Formats: sequence, C-alpha cells, structure tokens
Amino acid sequence: MRRGTTPAHVFKTKLDLTPENVEKLFITYAQNGSVRVEKTLADAVLAEKSVAVSLTQADTLRFDPDTIVSIQIRVLFADGTAIASNVLRVPVEIVLKDGEI
Repeated sequence: MRRGTTPAHVFKTKLDLTPENVEKLFITYAQNGSVRVEKTLADAVLAEKSVAVSLTQADTLRFDPDTIVSIQIRVLFADGTAIASNVLRVPVEIVLKDGEI
C-alpha cells in the first residue's frame, strides 16, 4: 500500500457476510500498537463471501512509511456470534511527493 493513494481492499472469507447476517463490523488498520484507521459497517460493501472497503488519501497518509500496517476484521453476526480474522500484515511504501493531491 502506498501513502497518499486510495486503495480498495477486498477481503474474502468462507463466512456468509450478507447484510442481513451482519450486526456490526470493524476493519482496523494499526501500526506500532496504535489504531490509525478504522472502517465500520457503514463504510463496507458486503457480499456473501467477501467484504470491501476503500481508503482515502487522508487514511493512507496516517500510515508511517517503510513500516507494516496490521489489518484485522471483527464481525458481530445477527445471531450473537462474534469473530475476529487473522491479522494481515501489509507494507506501507513511500511516495516521492507526499500529501494529498
């Protein structure tokens, strides 16, 4: 992922993430033990076996360059079941001209 860009992240799963099954959803992006960006159900596009979110330039500029961002999804289903995904680790790359364009 590069700072100052607007990536779309699609996370595939074996679970049924259709809107009628999901009560709450958080996609958390953290660095160095600190949450930098958090997306919620309102920010997400749900499908039967996937969830997608887009990051803004401002979002990706919150990440320190040349480090790793940890990403985790937590879901509360309508039946009360709560799950957390494995933590994904993604490198953050620099851009030569920093800031929003």
